[in-house]
Amino acid sequence: MAAENIKSYDKERKKYMQLYQFERIYSQMEKEFGKIQKGEEDAYSMLLLPLEGNVLKIHRKFPLSNSRRLREAIALVLFEIKGNCTGEVIDTEKF
Repeated sequence: MAAENIKSYDKERKKYMQLYQFERIYSQMEKEFGKIQKGEEDAYSMLLLPLEGNVLKIHRKFPLSNSRRLREAIALVLFEIKGNCTGEVIDTEKF
């Protein structure tokens, strides 16, 4: 019984992210879920179209936003997806 309580506590504990982890999310997600291969993009077009539309809206609203900011936003979304899939809570507040 006590071991079960420890496991549930560990699952609910927040993990604090460091810059190194933030920059590695792309390779981690690629290893875990795979990479979209060239020529296979059409199969994912309906999933990626809303993302592309949102990126264009943000760029029109904030023209000074650049590819570095886009990359940071994508990394934050990937951490959110990873958290939803694994159940771990990752603190991304400082990013």
